[in-house]
Amino acid sequence: MRPPIPLIQSATLYNSIPRRRRYQQLSEDTMERLCILVLCVLVPLCRAESPLSPVVTPIDCNATEFEAGVALDLINEDRSNGFVFKPLHVVEVHEQEVQSHLYPASTIYYLTIDVLETTCSVLSGKSWKDCSEASSFHSWVFGQCKAIILLSMARRVQKLLNYNCTTASVPASAILQTCPDCPTPTWEISPKTRKMADKLLGDFNKESNSTRHFRSDHIERETSQWVIGPSYFIKFTIKETECRKTKRNMNQIDCKFLEDEDARVGFCEGSIMTNSRTGEEHKQVTCEVYEPKVDRSPAASFRGSFTYVGKAKVRFHDEGQEESGAAGKAYDEPHPSQNGIKPDHPPKDSSHKDHSGSSEEHGEKKPSVRKPKGLIQNFRLNDSDVLPAPAITISIPPLPTRPEVRSEFIEFPETDSHLPTCPWTKEDKPEILQYLPRKHNQVSADV
Repeated sequence: MRPPIPLIQSATLYNSIPRRRRYQQLSEDTMERLCILVLCVLVPLCRAESPLSPVVTPIDCNATEFEAGVALDLINEDRSNGFVFKPLHVVEVHEQEVQSHLYPASTIYYLTIDVLETTCSVLSGKSWKDCSEASSFHSWVFGQCKAIILLSMARRVQKLLNYNCTTASVPASAILQTCPDCPTPTWEISPKTRKMADKLLGDFNKESNSTRHFRSDHIERETSQWVIGPSYFIKFTIKETECRKTKRNMNQIDCKFLEDEDARVGFCEGSIMTNSRTGEEHKQVTCEVYEPKVDRSPAASFRGSFTYVGKAKVRFHDEGQEESGAAGKAYDEPHPSQNGIKPDHPPKDSSHKDHSGSSEEHGEKKPSVRKPKGLIQNFRLNDSDVLPAPAITISIPPLPTRPEVRSEFIEFPETDSHLPTCPWTKEDKPEILQYLPRKHNQVSADV
């Protein structure tokens, strides 16, 4: 028997074999598997495209008046209470080109805008361009908004992705220095305020020709002042209820609101002044009523809105002419059905037969409550305070795109714009400039 070859000698013999002969010793099956593996790796690489990383770049603030205006219109439309914002300064803007088959040729804008409240309720559906600001300094409410919007010129799309705003009133100490006798804001809305709003609304319900009662919905603001006695000024929203005026011995508090798609809403301003000597009470209220938000457009709300002042009511016609009623006489209030907009639906528990059938009978579902796309945060400032700046810290999921294109989460840029055109002043209000946010003082909100 031949003795075994030592390991070192075996390795020497293997290395002495030419390299070509080594490869020839591989089986055909092994070579076939290797070729298939190489092809599987190379084919996807040949078809793949190298995607570009998204680029977020700062742009000149004085060239973004249109984008800033669109952003505020979208924010105002998204809100369910408060007052319409208008722009003061465009602080900084970034842009990002995006690739999406749903929104071709689209751009995402990241905007920071200083804002001022107008006298228009957001329920009115008006653009900030059609609203005026409060006439006196002590009534101003200012703030700053950060917004992420998408604009697609090819599809004519204007989409609000997220926003966060911080707001504040002029500090009370500043009001006392400039106007000691001016009304000062009430920070805590008490049950007493709600009762005063209901009392004012009672006058409106009594004098208006609406077929249903309205109830107060949200107290927007209250200020107080001493004149010949305590005086209170209240701004609040109202909403239509199921209770018809033909129903007697009715407690207004027990009236349930109509569904959002059926209920008209409104905005009221009223005052209650009490004479400290005689105890006599003086009331005055002004209300505007708007069509249900699902059906409202600027034209529809203009036709359907009216104003009630004390015992006189003012209504605007399509031609824009103003018509007022004499004291003690109110004009007929046009219901949506008279304008061909929406019929007056009976309450669900009514015995009235609706031959057209309800939406539930036809299998239609009531629209779900829409979640706001952002947040408004209110702050109370002292004279030396600065309003905290808003911040958007969440990541928004990528827009729908094709598989071969890499998509990125949408995030508000952390880097500041140092362009000389920023900030850009749309309207100057030097009285409140000292209270507007500084970049280092930010408040985040994950919405």
